[in-house]
Amino acid sequence: MIKNAKQAKTTQNKLNQLIRERDEMLAMQGQPDSPGSRLVLNGFNGLISDLQHQLDEYQNLTSGKFSCVDPKDISGLPRALIAARIAQRITQGQLAALLNIHTQQVQRDEATEYEGASHTRIVEVARILKVDCRIGKTYLMDVTQPMHFVLPQGVSQQTVEDMISAVRQNGSILID
Repeated sequence: MIKNAKQAKTTQNKLNQLIRERDEMLAMQGQPDSPGSRLVLNGFNGLISDLQHQLDEYQNLTSGKFSCVDPKDISGLPRALIAARIAQRITQGQLAALLNIHTQQVQRDEATEYEGASHTRIVEVARILKVDCRIGKTYLMDVTQPMHFVLPQGVSQQTVEDMISAVRQNGSILID
């Protein structure tokens, strides 16, 4: 994910270079006819596609052409925070000032997708960026109590205990 204008410019330059190199290769060799040539061309096209996608995502965020960022689980929250900052046209330096920290700390947090950031920091960033974070249903089990199951017809408690023993001994079971 491109996180700032400098990265966007670097990515655009790299994209232009890859397109030039691919086009030069095609001009010299024509359409690839060997598996090796096709592999090289596919590599170029894959990298070009990936960089173009990243640039499009960044340009959509900075131009206001974006949809709701909806992470599927909590692991998507860091990207959502970065996207929210970019979409609101807040620089890393401006966010740092609002957090009363150094710009380099915001750069590090974003570079690692907030991996080393404290819970307090992440909550504060979300508050500043007005990111609405909601968590869906959470299911908890009391694993300190024995679990009781209704066994299917024809399955005895002894069969269950034998299978548990087999799993402990062999690491798995195979039932015919």
